[in-house]
Amino acid sequence: MADDVSDHLSANAASGEERGTRIYRSGGTNPGNFRMRQGESGVSFRDSLSNPIDAKANPPLKSGPYVVVDVRKLPAGTVRYDSDPRGHVTVVALPEAIRAAIVDKGKLP
Repeated sequence: MADDVSDHLSANAASGEERGTRIYRSGGTNPGNFRMRQGESGVSFRDSLSNPIDAKANPPLKSGPYVVVDVRKLPAGTVRYDSDPRGHVTVVALPEAIRAAIVDKGKLP
């Protein structure tokens, strides 16, 4: 089982660098929150509950609800830790697959 997890994380990582298993997105569990917008290459997530320092005017994780997704529950190869900006993660998966991978939710002040 541990090898399956390692293989999956490796398939979902852009580099050989070890990553966490959870990613975060502002908003609720509505499938519309996980749809790619026209012109985007995927759905944006963060690798932690943080915002880039230079994002004060438009932070990716805004006040309000957020969801936590376990990358091990997403199809292999659909997660890219691109860190542009630092901590950014791109997911290219169907909204239903992302929603099925939700393991927690919360609310930021």
